[in-house]
Amino acid sequence: MTLCKSSDLYLMVQGTDLMKHGRHGKPKVHYFRLAENDTHLTWRSAKGNQRGVVLTMVKQVSFVHDEQQSTASTM
Repeated sequence: MTLCKSSDLYLMVQGTDLMKHGRHGKPKVHYFRLAENDTHLTWRSAKGNQRGVVLTMVKQVSFVHDEQQSTASTM
């Protein structure tokens, strides 16, 4: 995974809202954060449970700077 700018990496480390596209259902907005060791991407589920994925499983992270939403796609 390659982030396009250092500001994007900063957003991921600090935490930011992203649109998550899962395998089923509609995309949903979640608060994402990159783990301190840069190996895991974590978020809170709709029910409030802590979820995460190993960063190597992330297919794409797209930042759209002129709009409010950014997107993340896993699996």
